[in-house]
Amino acid sequence: MKQSQATIQPLHGPVEPVDGPAQFVRFQVLRDGAEAELDALLRQYDDHPELLRVQEASRVLARALQAACLDLRRQNPASQAEVRQVLENQLDYLQACLKRSFSDY
Repeated sequence: MKQSQATIQPLHGPVEPVDGPAQFVRFQVLRDGAEAELDALLRQYDDHPELLRVQEASRVLARALQAACLDLRRQNPASQAEVRQVLENQLDYLQACLKRSFSDY
């Protein structure tokens, strides 16, 4: 396993809502930057199997979140706040898992 001296900086601060084409461009930049950084980490750690699983799971989760939101919005537009809160709680759980995993690193 190779190790690097470089420090990777966060891609962004809090993501603020933006309407229209700027929102899509911002999403693409965030997605592409995150993918590029993970690809670099994969090269650094010789395609570590767990990193590959995280990469694929991230792609699947992103698609599932988008599909679920679109479908639920069509079924019941009034439930948007509730759906958003529940899904944000799931993402908070993932953040907590990450922080916990590195707490003694």
